[in-house]
Amino acid sequence: FYSKTGDVRFLSHLDLVRTWERALRRTGLELGFTDGFNPRLRLTFSGALPTGWESHAEYLELQLGEDLSSEELCRRIATVLLRGLSVRGVERHVTKSDRPRAASVAFAVV
Repeated sequence: FYSKTGDVRFLSHLDLVRTWERALRRTGLELGFTDGFNPRLRLTFSGALPTGWESHAEYLELQLGEDLSSEELCRRIATVLLRGLSVRGVERHVTKSDRPRAASVAFAVV
């Protein structure tokens, strides 16, 4: 999960998705992509916040093709994120049977 504070709160949800996609590509991680003619990163976001709101508990799920520790993943992502976005924690889902949290998550507005 991550926080969205400061000037980043003025990004729309679509701009935030693009920001995450670009940042994740800059990390050099082995990322998971969809199959098909136009492959996209396998990302799942929690519900969109209204533009201008801050949050300290936004959820994002991504698929990786490599095995990293939570600390290493946080470190690599933190080096490429915009000021105002910060990774607050990482939780590993090992099997495909795990349901995404993004569908039923509540967020805290500060």
